[in-house]
Amino acid sequence: MNRELVIKKSVQICAPVENVWEALVNPELTKKYVFGLEVYSDWIVGSPIVWKSQGENGKVMRKGKVIAIEPMSILQITDAAANDKTYSRITYELCAENENTVLTVTESDLDDTARLREDGAFWDRMLPALKTLLENSENLASR
Repeated sequence: MNRELVIKKSVQICAPVENVWEALVNPELTKKYVFGLEVYSDWIVGSPIVWKSQGENGKVMRKGKVIAIEPMSILQITDAAANDKTYSRITYELCAENENTVLTVTESDLDDTARLREDGAFWDRMLPALKTLLENSENLASR
């Protein structure tokens, strides 16, 4: 595994840290910006985390485990496709700036440059979708 391959992306979101955190851990919200996938975990270090299509009984699309968690501040997980054994490490860091939140996502332990490109493109689509969701109060009201 080439530990030199790292993706780091940041986005400023006009929403409080609490709202951004909720969007990261709430399956009803993740499905609105992670292309229909809902996240499930008990959010305890060492616990599994799965991304499923079509609800709690849906097909597992991605899997991993919780490595570190400091609510409203840091969430670190491993991540792999459901049928893959090669995991990357994803760290979400939330930083309050006045009434906004800067969310920085770092993905490391990528196994090859193809995954680097693919995952980089994913973050380039996902982070703006999260920002749009959180900055549009109508989207939050309908959750």
